Amino acid sequence: MRTWDLHRDAIDQLISTTALATAHSTTGWNRAWWDSLAADASLQIGLWWDGTELVGYAPLMTRSERLWGISRRVLRFVGDGISDYADLCSKSDRDDIIDTMVSDILERFVWDEIQLSNVRAGSPTIAAFQRHQTPRYLSRVRVDERCLHIDLRNRTFEEYYRSLSRNHRRELQKRRHKLDALGDWTIHFGADASPEVLFDEFRGLHTARSDTMGWTSVYDMSGFRELFLSLMEPGQKNIEVLCSTLRHGPKLMSYTLGFVYGSVYYHWNIGFDAAYEAIAPNKLHHQFLIEECFHRQYAEFDFMRGAYEYKFKWTDAVRENYGIRFLRRHGWRRALNEFLWLQEREPDSLASRLIDGPRAALRRLRSVTVKQDEESSASP
Repeated sequence: MRTWDLHRDAIDQLISTTALATAHSTTGWNRAWWDSLAADASLQIGLWWDGTELVGYAPLMTRSERLWGISRRVLRFVGDGISDYADLCSKSDRDDIIDTMVSDILERFVWDEIQLSNVRAGSPTIAAFQRHQTPRYLSRVRVDERCLHIDLRNRTFEEYYRSLSRNHRRELQKRRHKLDALGDWTIHFGADASPEVLFDEFRGLHTARSDTMGWTSVYDMSGFRELFLSLMEPGQKNIEVLCSTLRHGPKLMSYTLGFVYGSVYYHWNIGFDAAYEAIAPNKLHHQFLIEECFHRQYAEFDFMRGAYEYKFKWTDAVRENYGIRFLRRHGWRRALNEFLWLQEREPDSLASRLIDGPRAALRRLRSVTVKQDEESSASP
Protein backbone atom coordinates (compact mmCIF):
# COMPACT_ATOMS: atom_id res chain seq x y z
CA MET A 1 0.00 0.00 0.00
CA ARG A 2 2.81 2.41 0.80
CA THR A 3 4.11 1.90 -2.74
CA TRP A 4 0.98 3.49 -4.17
CA ASP A 5 0.98 6.24 -1.56
CA LEU A 6 4.66 7.13 -2.02
CA HIS A 7 4.91 6.82 -5.82
CA ARG A 8 1.39 7.42 -7.10
CA ASP A 9 2.27 10.59 -9.01
CA ALA A 10 5.25 8.88 -10.68
CA ILE A 11 3.09 5.85 -11.57
CA ASP A 12 0.37 8.05 -13.07
CA GLN A 13 2.97 9.95 -15.08
CA LEU A 14 4.40 6.66 -16.39
CA ILE A 15 0.96 5.33 -17.34
CA SER A 16 0.27 8.51 -19.32
CA THR A 17 3.20 7.66 -21.65
CA THR A 18 1.77 4.28 -22.69
CA ALA A 19 -0.38 4.19 -25.83
CA LEU A 20 -2.65 1.39 -24.57
CA ALA A 21 -3.45 2.81 -21.13
CA THR A 22 -7.15 2.72 -20.26
CA ALA A 23 -9.46 3.77 -17.45
CA HIS A 24 -8.69 0.44 -15.77
CA SER A 25 -4.95 1.14 -15.89
CA THR A 26 -5.18 4.10 -13.55
CA THR A 27 -4.18 4.11 -9.92
CA GLY A 28 -7.60 5.62 -9.20
CA TRP A 29 -9.32 2.47 -10.44
CA ASN A 30 -6.82 -0.02 -9.02
CA ARG A 31 -6.66 1.61 -5.60
CA ALA A 32 -10.46 1.78 -5.36
CA TRP A 33 -10.71 -1.88 -6.41
CA TRP A 34 -8.05 -2.92 -3.89
CA ASP A 35 -9.65 -1.09 -0.97
CA SER A 36 -13.06 -2.65 -1.75
CA LEU A 37 -12.58 -6.08 -3.32
CA ALA A 38 -9.06 -7.36 -2.60
CA ALA A 39 -10.18 -9.49 0.37
CA ASP A 40 -7.31 -11.90 1.21
CA ALA A 41 -5.10 -11.05 -1.77
CA SER A 42 -1.46 -10.00 -1.26
CA LEU A 43 -0.17 -7.01 -3.16
CA GLN A 44 2.88 -7.54 -5.41
CA ILE A 45 3.41 -4.19 -7.09
CA GLY A 46 6.62 -4.07 -9.12
CA LEU A 47 8.48 -0.82 -9.84
CA TRP A 48 11.49 -0.55 -12.17
CA TRP A 49 13.72 2.53 -12.01
CA ASP A 50 16.35 4.09 -14.24
CA GLY A 51 18.16 6.20 -11.67
CA THR A 52 15.44 8.37 -10.15
CA GLU A 53 13.03 7.91 -13.07
CA LEU A 54 10.27 5.31 -12.91
CA VAL A 55 10.28 3.33 -16.18
CA GLY A 56 8.25 0.20 -15.35
CA TYR A 57 5.15 -0.62 -13.32
CA ALA A 58 3.47 -3.99 -12.68
CA PRO A 59 0.16 -3.80 -10.72
CA LEU A 60 0.08 -7.42 -9.55
CA MET A 61 -1.27 -9.44 -6.64
CA THR A 62 -1.28 -13.03 -5.47
CA ARG A 63 -4.18 -14.95 -4.05
CA SER A 64 -4.04 -18.40 -2.46
CA GLU A 65 -6.33 -20.79 -4.31
CA ARG A 66 -6.76 -24.43 -3.35
CA LEU A 67 -6.61 -27.22 -5.89
CA TRP A 68 -7.27 -30.78 -4.67
CA GLY A 69 -6.50 -29.58 -1.16
CA ILE A 70 -3.14 -28.03 -2.15
CA SER A 71 -2.70 -24.27 -1.77
CA ARG A 72 -1.45 -22.46 -4.90
CA ARG A 73 -0.27 -18.85 -5.13
CA VAL A 74 -1.81 -17.45 -8.30
CA LEU A 75 -0.36 -14.21 -9.65
CA ARG A 76 -2.93 -11.91 -11.29
CA PHE A 77 -3.44 -8.27 -12.17
CA VAL A 78 -4.92 -6.02 -9.50
CA GLY A 79 -8.57 -5.62 -10.46
CA ASP A 80 -8.85 -9.11 -11.94
CA GLY A 81 -12.41 -10.23 -12.55
CA ILE A 82 -14.20 -6.95 -13.20
CA SER A 83 -11.43 -5.03 -14.98
CA ASP A 84 -11.91 -5.15 -18.75
CA TYR A 85 -8.29 -4.21 -19.49
CA ALA A 86 -5.01 -4.70 -17.61
CA ASP A 87 -1.33 -4.58 -18.50
CA LEU A 88 2.26 -4.08 -17.46
CA CYS A 89 3.40 -0.52 -18.12
CA SER A 90 6.77 0.62 -19.43
CA LYS A 91 7.86 4.12 -20.33
CA SER A 92 6.65 4.86 -23.86
CA ASP A 93 5.94 1.12 -24.34
CA ARG A 94 9.65 0.26 -24.59
CA ASP A 95 10.18 -3.41 -25.45
CA ASP A 96 13.51 -3.68 -23.61
CA ILE A 97 11.94 -2.54 -20.34
CA ILE A 98 9.01 -4.94 -20.72
CA ASP A 99 11.43 -7.80 -21.42
CA THR A 100 13.27 -7.06 -18.19
CA MET A 101 10.01 -6.82 -16.27
CA VAL A 102 8.67 -10.13 -17.59
CA SER A 103 11.97 -11.87 -16.86
CA ASP A 104 11.94 -10.52 -13.30
CA ILE A 105 8.31 -11.54 -12.77
CA LEU A 106 9.04 -15.09 -13.94
CA GLU A 107 12.27 -15.47 -11.98
CA ARG A 108 11.93 -13.30 -8.89
CA PHE A 109 8.25 -12.85 -8.03
CA VAL A 110 6.48 -15.30 -5.73
CA TRP A 111 3.99 -17.47 -7.67
CA ASP A 112 2.92 -21.03 -8.43
CA GLU A 113 0.79 -20.02 -11.38
CA ILE A 114 0.49 -16.85 -13.47
CA GLN A 115 -2.90 -15.88 -14.88
CA LEU A 116 -2.91 -12.43 -16.50
CA SER A 117 -6.17 -11.54 -18.23
CA ASN A 118 -7.38 -8.90 -20.69
CA VAL A 119 -4.10 -7.62 -22.12
CA ARG A 120 -4.95 -5.59 -25.22
CA ALA A 121 -3.70 -6.70 -28.62
CA GLY A 122 -0.58 -4.79 -29.61
CA SER A 123 0.77 -4.60 -26.07
CA PRO A 124 4.50 -5.37 -25.81
CA THR A 125 3.59 -7.53 -22.79
CA ILE A 126 2.15 -10.18 -25.12
CA ALA A 127 5.30 -10.50 -27.23
CA ALA A 128 7.52 -10.48 -24.14
CA PHE A 129 5.72 -13.43 -22.57
CA GLN A 130 5.70 -15.24 -25.91
CA ARG A 131 9.49 -14.91 -26.04
CA HIS A 132 9.63 -16.61 -22.62
CA GLN A 133 7.54 -19.62 -23.68
CA THR A 134 10.39 -22.07 -23.13
CA PRO A 135 10.34 -25.75 -22.06
CA ARG A 136 10.82 -24.53 -18.47
CA TYR A 137 7.14 -23.62 -18.34
CA LEU A 138 3.73 -24.90 -19.28
CA SER A 139 2.40 -21.79 -20.97
CA ARG A 140 -0.19 -20.28 -23.24
CA VAL A 141 -0.71 -16.82 -24.70
CA ARG A 142 -3.96 -16.60 -26.62
CA VAL A 143 -7.00 -14.46 -27.43
CA ASP A 144 -9.62 -14.71 -24.68
CA GLU A 145 -11.96 -11.78 -25.35
CA ARG A 146 -13.10 -9.41 -28.10
CA CYS A 147 -13.94 -5.75 -27.55
CA LEU A 148 -15.92 -3.57 -29.95
CA HIS A 149 -15.37 0.16 -30.33
CA ILE A 150 -16.50 3.17 -32.37
CA ASP A 151 -14.03 5.68 -33.82
CA LEU A 152 -15.61 9.10 -33.22
CA ARG A 153 -12.92 11.16 -34.94
CA ASN A 154 -13.24 13.13 -38.18
CA ARG A 155 -17.02 12.79 -38.55
CA THR A 156 -20.22 14.05 -37.00
CA PHE A 157 -22.85 12.04 -35.20
CA GLU A 158 -25.19 12.57 -38.14
CA GLU A 159 -22.61 11.05 -40.51
CA TYR A 160 -22.08 8.13 -38.16
CA TYR A 161 -25.83 7.59 -37.75
CA ARG A 162 -26.28 7.39 -41.53
CA SER A 163 -23.64 4.64 -41.61
CA LEU A 164 -25.83 2.35 -39.48
CA SER A 165 -27.93 -0.26 -41.24
CA ARG A 166 -31.32 0.82 -42.53
CA ASN A 167 -33.06 -1.78 -40.38
CA HIS A 168 -31.29 -0.55 -37.25
CA ARG A 169 -32.23 3.07 -37.95
CA ARG A 170 -35.84 2.11 -38.54
CA GLU A 171 -35.89 0.18 -35.29
CA LEU A 172 -34.50 3.18 -33.40
CA GLN A 173 -37.07 5.49 -34.96
CA LYS A 174 -39.92 3.14 -34.05
CA ARG A 175 -38.71 2.89 -30.45
CA ARG A 176 -38.29 6.66 -30.26
CA HIS A 177 -41.93 7.17 -31.30
CA LYS A 178 -42.98 4.84 -28.47
CA LEU A 179 -40.80 6.74 -26.00
CA ASP A 180 -42.27 10.09 -27.10
CA ALA A 181 -45.79 8.68 -26.81
CA LEU A 182 -45.00 7.67 -23.24
CA GLY A 183 -44.28 11.30 -22.40
CA ASP A 184 -42.39 12.92 -19.51
CA TRP A 185 -39.03 11.26 -20.23
CA THR A 186 -35.56 12.69 -19.61
CA ILE A 187 -31.99 11.67 -20.39
CA HIS A 188 -29.32 12.92 -18.00
CA PHE A 189 -25.54 12.61 -18.34
CA GLY A 190 -23.89 12.67 -14.94
CA ALA A 191 -25.18 11.93 -11.46
CA ASP A 192 -28.79 13.09 -11.04
CA ALA A 193 -29.05 11.72 -7.49
CA SER A 194 -26.73 10.92 -4.60
CA PRO A 195 -24.27 8.04 -5.13
CA GLU A 196 -26.13 5.99 -2.50
CA VAL A 197 -29.47 6.43 -4.29
CA LEU A 198 -27.94 5.70 -7.70
CA PHE A 199 -26.32 2.53 -6.39
CA ASP A 200 -29.64 1.23 -5.08
CA GLU A 201 -31.41 2.13 -8.34
CA PHE A 202 -28.73 0.59 -10.55
CA ARG A 203 -28.55 -2.50 -8.38
CA GLY A 204 -32.31 -2.98 -8.57
CA LEU A 205 -32.30 -3.05 -12.39
CA HIS A 206 -29.11 -5.09 -12.75
CA THR A 207 -29.97 -7.80 -10.22
CA ALA A 208 -33.52 -8.17 -11.59
CA ARG A 209 -32.01 -8.91 -14.99
CA SER A 210 -29.32 -11.21 -13.60
CA ASP A 211 -31.89 -13.21 -11.63
CA THR A 212 -33.96 -13.67 -14.78
CA MET A 213 -30.94 -14.73 -16.86
CA GLY A 214 -29.43 -16.95 -14.17
CA TRP A 215 -26.12 -15.17 -13.58
CA THR A 216 -24.66 -13.30 -10.61
CA SER A 217 -24.73 -9.51 -10.66
CA VAL A 218 -21.59 -7.54 -9.79
CA TYR A 219 -23.84 -5.49 -7.52
CA ASP A 220 -24.17 -8.54 -5.27
CA MET A 221 -20.39 -8.88 -4.84
CA SER A 222 -19.15 -8.23 -1.34
CA GLY A 223 -17.46 -4.83 -1.44
CA PHE A 224 -18.94 -3.64 -4.74
CA ARG A 225 -21.02 -0.97 -3.03
CA GLU A 226 -17.85 0.43 -1.47
CA LEU A 227 -16.13 0.40 -4.87
CA PHE A 228 -19.06 2.22 -6.50
CA LEU A 229 -19.21 4.91 -3.82
CA SER A 230 -15.44 5.37 -3.89
CA LEU A 231 -15.41 5.88 -7.66
CA MET A 232 -18.27 8.38 -7.41
CA GLU A 233 -16.38 10.60 -4.96
CA PRO A 234 -15.93 14.07 -6.53
CA GLY A 235 -12.21 14.15 -5.69
CA GLN A 236 -11.44 10.85 -7.44
CA LYS A 237 -8.03 11.12 -9.06
CA ASN A 238 -7.23 10.45 -12.75
CA ILE A 239 -10.44 8.57 -13.58
CA GLU A 240 -13.71 10.27 -14.45
CA VAL A 241 -16.94 8.35 -13.89
CA LEU A 242 -19.70 9.12 -16.38
CA CYS A 243 -23.07 7.63 -15.54
CA SER A 244 -26.26 8.41 -17.44
CA THR A 245 -29.91 7.83 -16.67
CA LEU A 246 -33.03 7.56 -18.83
CA ARG A 247 -36.13 8.22 -16.73
CA HIS A 248 -39.90 8.21 -17.14
CA GLY A 249 -40.79 10.87 -14.65
CA PRO A 250 -38.77 9.88 -11.55
CA LYS A 251 -38.73 6.18 -12.49
CA LEU A 252 -35.46 4.82 -13.84
CA MET A 253 -35.93 3.03 -17.18
CA SER A 254 -32.27 2.53 -18.09
CA TYR A 255 -28.81 3.45 -16.85
CA THR A 256 -25.20 3.27 -18.02
CA LEU A 257 -22.06 3.37 -15.90
CA GLY A 258 -18.79 4.16 -17.65
CA PHE A 259 -15.48 5.98 -17.42
CA VAL A 260 -13.61 8.64 -19.35
CA TYR A 261 -9.85 8.48 -19.71
CA GLY A 262 -7.63 9.97 -22.41
CA SER A 263 -10.61 11.22 -24.47
CA VAL A 264 -12.08 7.71 -24.63
CA TYR A 265 -15.43 6.74 -23.14
CA TYR A 266 -15.40 3.23 -21.62
CA HIS A 267 -18.88 1.67 -21.56
CA TRP A 268 -18.71 -0.64 -18.57
CA ASN A 269 -22.10 -1.49 -17.04
CA ILE A 270 -25.73 -1.14 -18.14
CA GLY A 271 -29.21 -2.10 -16.97
CA PHE A 272 -32.84 -1.52 -17.84
CA ASP A 273 -36.30 -2.02 -16.37
CA ALA A 274 -38.02 -4.98 -18.05
CA ALA A 275 -41.37 -3.21 -17.55
CA TYR A 276 -40.32 -0.86 -20.38
CA GLU A 277 -39.04 -3.58 -22.69
CA ALA A 278 -41.48 -2.63 -25.47
CA ILE A 279 -39.66 0.69 -25.74
CA ALA A 280 -36.21 -0.99 -25.69
CA PRO A 281 -34.78 1.76 -23.45
CA ASN A 282 -31.21 0.43 -23.70
CA LYS A 283 -31.23 0.82 -27.49
CA LEU A 284 -32.32 4.43 -27.28
CA HIS A 285 -29.98 5.04 -24.35
CA HIS A 286 -27.05 3.87 -26.47
CA GLN A 287 -28.06 6.25 -29.24
CA PHE A 288 -28.29 9.20 -26.84
CA LEU A 289 -24.99 8.29 -25.17
CA ILE A 290 -23.05 7.86 -28.41
CA GLU A 291 -24.40 11.19 -29.62
CA GLU A 292 -23.29 12.83 -26.36
CA CYS A 293 -19.79 11.39 -26.80
CA PHE A 294 -19.63 12.95 -30.27
CA HIS A 295 -20.72 16.30 -28.83
CA ARG A 296 -18.04 16.07 -26.12
CA GLN A 297 -15.49 15.41 -28.87
CA TYR A 298 -14.23 12.15 -27.43
CA ALA A 299 -11.97 10.17 -29.74
CA GLU A 300 -13.57 6.77 -29.14
CA PHE A 301 -16.54 4.94 -27.66
CA ASP A 302 -15.25 1.66 -26.23
CA PHE A 303 -17.86 -1.04 -25.61
CA MET A 304 -15.25 -3.03 -23.65
CA ARG A 305 -15.40 -6.81 -23.16
CA GLY A 306 -18.01 -9.04 -24.72
CA ALA A 307 -18.70 -9.41 -28.44
CA TYR A 308 -22.47 -9.35 -27.92
CA GLU A 309 -24.81 -9.16 -30.88
CA TYR A 310 -26.31 -5.80 -29.90
CA LYS A 311 -22.88 -4.15 -30.10
CA PHE A 312 -22.44 -5.16 -33.73
CA LYS A 313 -25.49 -3.07 -34.58
CA TRP A 314 -23.44 0.00 -33.63
CA THR A 315 -20.01 -0.94 -34.98
CA ASP A 316 -17.98 -3.70 -36.60
CA ALA A 317 -14.59 -2.51 -35.30
CA VAL A 318 -13.11 -5.19 -33.04
CA ARG A 319 -9.93 -5.50 -31.01
CA GLU A 320 -8.80 -8.50 -29.02
CA ASN A 321 -7.77 -9.13 -25.42
CA TYR A 322 -5.17 -11.78 -24.62
CA GLY A 323 -4.86 -14.10 -21.67
CA ILE A 324 -1.42 -15.21 -20.40
CA ARG A 325 -0.92 -18.34 -18.33
CA PHE A 326 2.32 -19.84 -17.01
CA LEU A 327 2.97 -22.83 -14.73
CA ARG A 328 6.36 -24.08 -13.62
CA ARG A 329 7.72 -27.26 -15.20
CA HIS A 330 10.28 -27.82 -12.46
CA GLY A 331 10.29 -28.27 -8.71
CA TRP A 332 8.06 -30.47 -6.58
CA ARG A 333 4.90 -29.03 -8.16
CA ARG A 334 5.85 -30.22 -11.63
CA ALA A 335 3.71 -33.39 -11.46
CA LEU A 336 0.72 -31.40 -10.16
CA ASN A 337 1.07 -28.80 -12.91
CA GLU A 338 1.46 -31.46 -15.60
CA PHE A 339 -1.68 -33.19 -14.35
CA LEU A 340 -3.56 -29.86 -14.23
CA TRP A 341 -2.50 -29.10 -17.78
CA LEU A 342 -3.60 -32.59 -18.85
CA GLN A 343 -6.95 -32.37 -17.09
CA GLU A 344 -7.76 -29.00 -18.64
CA ARG A 345 -6.52 -30.15 -22.05
CA GLU A 346 -4.59 -27.00 -22.74
CA PRO A 347 -3.12 -26.66 -26.25
CA ASP A 348 0.06 -28.76 -26.60
CA SER A 349 -0.74 -30.66 -23.39
CA LEU A 350 -0.49 -34.41 -23.16
CA ALA A 351 -4.29 -34.64 -23.06
CA SER A 352 -4.54 -32.54 -26.20
CA ARG A 353 -2.09 -34.80 -28.01
CA LEU A 354 -3.63 -38.05 -26.73
CA ILE A 355 -7.31 -37.09 -27.11
CA ASP A 356 -7.75 -34.19 -29.50
CA GLY A 357 -4.94 -35.28 -31.84
CA PRO A 358 -6.46 -38.67 -32.74
CA ARG A 359 -9.90 -37.09 -33.02
CA ALA A 360 -8.60 -34.55 -35.50
CA ALA A 361 -6.84 -37.30 -37.46
CA LEU A 362 -10.06 -39.32 -37.53
CA ARG A 363 -12.03 -36.31 -38.80
CA ARG A 364 -9.46 -35.77 -41.57
CA LEU A 365 -9.66 -39.46 -42.51
CA ARG A 366 -13.45 -39.32 -42.67
CA SER A 367 -13.30 -36.18 -44.78
CA VAL A 368 -10.94 -37.86 -47.26
CA THR A 369 -13.17 -40.97 -47.36
CA VAL A 370 -16.32 -38.91 -48.03
CA LYS A 371 -14.54 -36.96 -50.77
CA GLN A 372 -13.34 -40.18 -52.43
CA ASP A 373 -16.87 -41.64 -52.26
CA GLU A 374 -18.28 -38.47 -53.85
CA GLU A 375 -15.69 -38.62 -56.64
CA SER A 376 -16.46 -42.32 -57.23
CA SER A 377 -20.19 -41.57 -57.46
CA ALA A 378 -19.57 -38.76 -59.91
CA SER A 379 -17.45 -40.96 -62.24
CA PRO A 380 -19.27 -42.22 -65.41
